[in-house]
Amino acid sequence: MSSLVNRLKSGANKAAFEADKLRRGQMVQLAIRPLRSEVSRLYVEMGELAYRLYVQEAISQPELRTIGERLAEVHAQISAAEAEVERIRAEEYIEPPPDETSHNLSLIHI
Repeated sequence: MSSLVNRLKSGANKAAFEADKLRRGQMVQLAIRPLRSEVSRLYVEMGELAYRLYVQEAISQPELRTIGERLAEVHAQISAAEAEVERIRAEEYIEPPPDETSHNLSLIHI
């Protein structure tokens, strides 16, 4: 009987250990998420700084210049697309003049 009690205690202890291990792992993972977000934010900030330096012609590394050139091209495409959107929004409907042919057809009875 004591062997059964010992096995039950051992099983309970192992379950408690595994539950605590899982809880601690999840806590650390929760702590990692904001750190990853901070890394992403810093990458963006660093990229924006590098692009400003590219625009100021203060970057000499070819890899960064290549990315800066591509980014400038994409900015130009965005500007052109935004101008097109504004042009489309500025369009106004103009009522077409009455079509004589369709008016005359409506007078013909079939």
